[in-house]
Amino acid sequence: MCIAKTKLFRTIITLAICLVAGGSGAAFRPETIRVALIKGAESLRLDGTGVLLTDGRGEPLRLDMPLEVKRVKDGITVNGRSVPGLVASAPVRVAVNGRGYRGLLEITAADKGLLVVNELPLEEYLIGLINCEISSAWPMEAVKSQAVIARSYAMFQKSARRGAPYQLESSVMDQVYQGCDLEDSRAARGVQETAGEVLVFDQKVIQAFYHSNCAGHTESSKNVWGMSIAYLGGVPCQYCLE
Repeated sequence: MCIAKTKLFRTIITLAICLVAGGSGAAFRPETIRVALIKGAESLRLDGTGVLLTDGRGEPLRLDMPLEVKRVKDGITVNGRSVPGLVASAPVRVAVNGRGYRGLLEITAADKGLLVVNELPLEEYLIGLINCEISSAWPMEAVKSQAVIARSYAMFQKSARRGAPYQLESSVMDQVYQGCDLEDSRAARGVQETAGEVLVFDQKVIQAFYHSNCAGHTESSKNVWGMSIAYLGGVPCQYCLE
């Protein structure tokens, strides 16, 4: 998902107000989220300072950085060494193909290529997401609204995809996320000042879809997916016409 219009923050605020029909934002214990970063690559480069490595079964690996990870016929090789999998973490960040990520990186052999999953605290994920979906230079209430909406969407998907290898894609298939390199103080503030807040309906976290521009009227879920969702009915939106 990607919000592109500079005036859309008012639409986001309206959405946040309208959808909390079943109660106010609820607070949650610290959550983690699993995000698919790469699917199907034949190779990738891993780098960082103070990186801790295990082989996917918990056994420590001592290898010199950077690492060249490849999908081979029988699984994975790291710098030419065959391993069942790879888990990497660092005090600050681990870079995959030059892009930095917080938390853990898990690399496994999928049916086609490599699967890279980033597991990290939900609130840290959101800080990295803000500038992928909007600009943190927008008014702070817009940044905070984006944080609440994105948190709600992530929490819904985490519940819906419980037991899956990951809960979110890092693309417009779910929410755009490019790691920690786009973090800044305003994105962090927007997330921190709404910590744990989500949108709920009938005391359940909603599936908080959002968009770039509705052209003056949002679409009904019935027309899009063939099912009626009470909080996703079509409504007029004057802001997208400005």
